[in-house]
Amino acid sequence: MNPGVSFLMFLQRQISLTKMLAYWLAQLTGSLLASSLVWASVTSLSSADKGEDGTYNSPPFELGSTTLDSKITSSNGFLLELMGSFFFYFVVSQTALDKNGIAKTSFPAIPIGFSLVVVHICLIPFTGCGVNPARTFGPAMVTCMSPDGNCEGAVGDWWWIYFVGPFVAAFLVAEITALINWDVEDEKKYEVAANKADGGAEE
Repeated sequence: MNPGVSFLMFLQRQISLTKMLAYWLAQLTGSLLASSLVWASVTSLSSADKGEDGTYNSPPFELGSTTLDSKITSSNGFLLELMGSFFFYFVVSQTALDKNGIAKTSFPAIPIGFSLVVVHICLIPFTGCGVNPARTFGPAMVTCMSPDGNCEGAVGDWWWIYFVGPFVAAFLVAEITALINWDVEDEKKYEVAANKADGGAEE
């Protein structure tokens, strides 16, 4: 359900370009539908949640949109989203995607879930914690399309950090994972060659 993870899988050659694009379409569409259902479930709260400035800033109309804290800059937010996404994606890569890794597990949902909890605890006060472009896309778009939605509050000039950050993080994780696997493969080749040499010497 995360376009960033789908991009990571594509970079690691676990899915094709066509499948990645199909996943993106499904993920973004699902995000829109889910946010629309949430909005439709709470429209009756509109009159009670109208602010003094005439806009609706409460969850019923911003739908939990990821927004940047006013005290930090877009650059700060980008770095936070990049680091949070990198940490989360690296755990995904080393558990669910790398079947031969030293961190492999029979139930990867546990380390992945815990890592996501840690990322949320760290990022929510600053960026609302995106680390998932689809999670940002749906609430923001439905808020902007709703009659009483506060689009300026849900989509500011910092919107790009929630998309660029995760995709850059996915690229970095893919590259670092490839480097780790390259070192491991070299060690295995060296061990195989050494074993053959030892066997030949004994003969």
